Amino acid sequence: MQPDNELMTTKEAAAFLKVSSQYLDIDRCRHNQSGVPPKVPFLRILGRTIRYRRSDLEAILQASRVA
Repeated sequence: MQPDNELMTTKEAAAFLKVSSQYLDIDRCRHNQSGVPPKVPFLRILGRTIRYRRSDLEAILQASRVA
């Protein structure tokens, strides 16, 4: 798998973004309960396994940059 498409666990993604795992959990819950698009895109694999693409996380950081 290429580094851009590397899949990360919630804990790894939180560390990469320097946020808490709980932040990502809450973001997913809001999406599941109300259909609001998640702030951080995620993959749900086989029903329960959650993963985040490194390329999506890097895109979030780039989009958040204030010049």
